[in-house]
Amino acid sequence: MNIAARDSLVLVCVADKNFAMPLTVMLKSVGVNLGKNSRAKVYIIYNRIGKGLKNKVTESLKTEPLAINWIKADDSLLKNIVLTKRITVAAYYKILIPNLLPQTVKKVIYLDSDLILNSDLYDLWGLDVNGYYLLATSEVRPDCRYASSQYGLRLYKELGIDPNAKIFNNAVGVMDVEKFRKDNISEKIIEYIAKNRKYINWWDQDGFNAILFDKWKEIDPRWNQPYHIYDFASWKESPFDEETYNKLINQPHIIHYNTYMKPWLYYCNHPRKDIFFHYLDMTKWAGWRPKEENKIWAYFKAKLRRLFFSKRA
Repeated sequence: MNIAARDSLVLVCVADKNFAMPLTVMLKSVGVNLGKNSRAKVYIIYNRIGKGLKNKVTESLKTEPLAINWIKADDSLLKNIVLTKRITVAAYYKILIPNLLPQTVKKVIYLDSDLILNSDLYDLWGLDVNGYYLLATSEVRPDCRYASSQYGLRLYKELGIDPNAKIFNNAVGVMDVEKFRKDNISEKIIEYIAKNRKYINWWDQDGFNAILFDKWKEIDPRWNQPYHIYDFASWKESPFDEETYNKLINQPHIIHYNTYMKPWLYYCNHPRKDIFFHYLDMTKWAGWRPKEENKIWAYFKAKLRRLFFSKRA
């Protein structure tokens, strides 16, 4: 790939104050792993991040080849969405990407904040969208891998979706922003979520999958290694062949700390949580670690989260 092509990478992230630190750690891993002579333009769609916290994020990343641009979201654009104590409006900001970015931006990578990069992001950027609206990885969990799965798309029949259609995980994606704008995809996703509030399982991901069920392309699962892969005793129990399973376990391009296994929580026992702190210690949060909690309380809190996340990821 030539230098001009490398200069064109555009990355979009979303966050509020609750995810400012994980966002910074994720972006640090992006910058450290970019190839030689590479740069990326980064747009952070945010709300409720004060000036001091923004400066801390920016200062943490000033040594990386990342051009940081802040875009404040207008929450009024997201009406009648499904919120919980844990899921804030920021979880839906990805829907607004085509509306908020400059019209000159035609294609983006978007990344959630609970990720760590192990590879050069340009390898993902270089994949051909080839007429699709989105490139993404499919869900790994058996109970939400397909439209007809227990926690798949509850309205798949009404939408005319094949029961065996795969559901994609919306934490990592390559988006054809131009096609989104042309066909008003963002508006359709918002309308779907607002209209079907009581049928939503996975928040923004439900809306993306409902509208784009036949308009996305599956990519190498290593671009989004979920915690669920460790639930399988071997490749035979997993949805993958032996080679793909082994690469996903041992050579992930992106580690996704989904479910309740967030490294910044005391009770996290994710097998790769140390990588998170490796990058955290390169930021203005260097040395920070979650406070040790009363072990009995931490045990029961973890059990409650496990029960909750058995239905929500």
